[in-house]
Amino acid sequence: MHRDPAIVLQALEAGALGYVLKDTATEGLLIAIQEVQRGNRYLSHGLAIDVAVSHVPPRSQSLADLSSRELDTLALLAKGKTYSHIARELSVSYKTVVNISWQLKKKLAVDNLSALVQEAIELLPPPDVLVRRSE
Repeated sequence: MHRDPAIVLQALEAGALGYVLKDTATEGLLIAIQEVQRGNRYLSHGLAIDVAVSHVPPRSQSLADLSSRELDTLALLAKGKTYSHIARELSVSYKTVVNISWQLKKKLAVDNLSALVQEAIELLPPPDVLVRRSE
């Protein structure tokens, strides 16, 4: 009855071998019954895709979407620099660094500073390769 991937997953985790929507055609219902009788799991193709995609994390934004100030901040975070150090190096206020970090977390779809630093390390090229863009 419910197409919500979370509900389908709950049913499967509770032990259901198959899940069929109430508007499934008779032919599809017969296929589902046959598969379950054989001991196989069954989901319609579209429903299986919905369930699979529901567990794929959203892709991070591209570095090309970041401003040069955000890239500079991200590079310094990747080097383990503190907000105070970053503020001094970029000649901005501590609060500005906090705000830029907040924006970076949103753009890169991470929840906390350690995840942001990890994302920075994974996304950024080695420091000697990083070329700063002009805005």
